Amino acid sequence: MSEYEVKTARSALSITIVVCLLALSSLLLTTSAFADTQRVVGDDDKGWKPRHAACGGTAGGMHRMEPGPIGKPNPPDTGAPPEGQGSLEFTLPSNDTSLEEMRQTRYSGIALSSISRLDYYTFVGTNAISPAEPPTGEHAPYLTLELDTNGDNVGDDRIIYEPEFQVQAVAGGEWQFWDAKNGNWYSVNGTGPTSRTNNGAKPLSVYLAAKPAAKIVNTVSGGGLAVSVGCAGLAWQGFEGNVDALTFTSPTMDTTWDFDPPGIGESPMPDPTPTPTPTPTPTPTPSPSATPSPSSSPSPSPSPSASLSPSPTPSPTPSNDPFTHETVITIGHSNDSFFGVVTSEKAACKFGRAIYLKKVRKGRDKAIGRDTTDDAGRWKLRVRKAHGRYYAVAKVLFYSSNGRTETCKKGKSPTIKP
Repeated sequence: MSEYEVKTARSALSITIVVCLLALSSLLLTTSAFADTQRVVGDDDKGWKPRHAACGGTAGGMHRMEPGPIGKPNPPDTGAPPEGQGSLEFTLPSNDTSLEEMRQTRYSGIALSSISRLDYYTFVGTNAISPAEPPTGEHAPYLTLELDTNGDNVGDDRIIYEPEFQVQAVAGGEWQFWDAKNGNWYSVNGTGPTSRTNNGAKPLSVYLAAKPAAKIVNTVSGGGLAVSVGCAGLAWQGFEGNVDALTFTSPTMDTTWDFDPPGIGESPMPDPTPTPTPTPTPTPTPSPSATPSPSSSPSPSPSPSASLSPSPTPSPTPSNDPFTHETVITIGHSNDSFFGVVTSEKAACKFGRAIYLKKVRKGRDKAIGRDTTDDAGRWKLRVRKAHGRYYAVAKVLFYSSNGRTETCKKGKSPTIKP
């Protein structure tokens, strides 16, 4: 082979290698366009930390990972949470001073200008304006970014994205998508200038024109990115809402956060009860066979009926599992209103419970309305000209306590006829 042919072959080989490298880099770039989904199942998980605070009063808010909620279908969406089978729920008491947050600590040092995607979904359930019906045009969970604007790694400003100041109106009873990266923000310092009004909230480009070196920083309040509810007036009283599928993308971080209670989201059958049942069933069989003989006087039939209908037993029975708590609901009717109280051996299982009033009918029972219990576990729903048979249900609830997840079991009231 001549020297010319050798050079030509080497040149062709070099071109082939360059083309292959370019194709590989293109593939890698394409792959990185899809955010990595991370499941968050409680406090202090994957950089998420809670903050309970107040604006000049008492902190009384709560948050937890819960299954659902299922909202109004909005094709092609089915109404289910956008990621997994659960979400992060916030509830606020009847006062208007609470601030409840979950803060992410992993974004400190990321330049505001480098964020290429920041969006999330919200679900608004109830508020004080109309506790029995989803609100429209009211507050929804919002985002906060703590910023260092002069390079000293200390928080100098805070910018906030509130759904109520966007083009899209807040709707109740359905999952809504919010594009915070391309939405309107305001600065608590008025930088930009921006302010907390419809006309004062501006795109991030307006803020960056004034503070081009701004970067996210962790502060004494916690992580530099916060999902928050509260501290903006009376419309937050009794608020209940959810967040899911929060996506943050920058050159160094690309994550979608899927908020789910433990055991939910990876399997379509989240209830762990069916799995252990086959194994223990044969073993305890001899024990129960001895049990009926001493208790032959009551007859076996009342036992199952009592478990299905909690009406004779308004006080909860403590569970054998110290982290699982029974729920009992009462129901009454007077003056066109259904009302009742949720009781449990655990105080956290009484406050902020979502209560669904259902009407008995052929086939699937119909949900008539929804309320959230107050600090004392009380609920109330107004239904005019009610006829037929009704009962109330409290769905299962998960909450975090001292770094562990505890469960408030589902509860069902007796059925009554007003």
